[in-house]
Amino acid sequence: MDILSSPLVSEGDQVEKLMNYVDWLAIRTPSLAEQLMECKEALRKGGYTFKQLQKLSDAQFTKIGIEDGFMMQLQSMCNKYDLTL
Repeated sequence: MDILSSPLVSEGDQVEKLMNYVDWLAIRTPSLAEQLMECKEALRKGGYTFKQLQKLSDAQFTKIGIEDGFMMQLQSMCNKYDLTL
């Protein structure tokens, strides 16, 4: 099995992409950087990936402690972030 095509590697890349995405958001909105880093940590601890981010429900965000405003910001900028890659 080719390690680069392994689902585990692919998911790892998506986790890294999520972490980089939240960093990117924090740079764009420095007044919210501290709170976004808390969101980043909650998403990391939950094992979420960038691909999963837009599919998370309000209840899932609430369960990991991310408020509505941050949930909307995290989900709304995914496509714009993809365009920067």
